[in-house]
Amino acid sequence: MRSPSLVLQVPEHIRLTVSNPERLWKVSPVNCREVLKWDGHACQYCGSTKKLTLDHVIPKSKGGLHSWDNVVTACEPCNLKKGDKLLLV
Repeated sequence: MRSPSLVLQVPEHIRLTVSNPERLWKVSPVNCREVLKWDGHACQYCGSTKKLTLDHVIPKSKGGLHSWDNVVTACEPCNLKKGDKLLLV
């Protein structure tokens, strides 16, 4: 690193020599508040911000899991329209 009056030598790699079990990355649980925050408080199908619910992209009845990869925010009309069907792309 350089500045007008100083040159600092910075190592290319920094190695962690002590590990802490509490330092492991934890994925937050899938819940309504977190999914709404992740999706920006908007329906992922039409963009509406009213009457929001959670929707399983692959319905649980069709083998879908309650996981971050399968849950999105949807407004009530879109969720009812999609119902228990798979998305057709």
